[in-house]
Amino acid sequence: MWIEWLDQKLEEGSWVLYIAFGSQAELSAEQLQEVAKGLENSNVNFLWVVKKKSGATASDGLTKRV
Repeated sequence: MWIEWLDQKLEEGSWVLYIAFGSQAELSAEQLQEVAKGLENSNVNFLWVVKKKSGATASDGLTKRV
């Protein structure tokens, strides 16, 4: 799914921001929510890689909205 999206952005000539904090970064749920808000409000195409951690989510409904 995301590969097709990236291909579409390439065809459009659009930039995509890649965000990853690495495997050693420990972000709290509050920090994840703030990053999510900033990305969503930036109106920039982005691909955000987040380490799966039980109980921590980026933002309610973020995936559906962006």
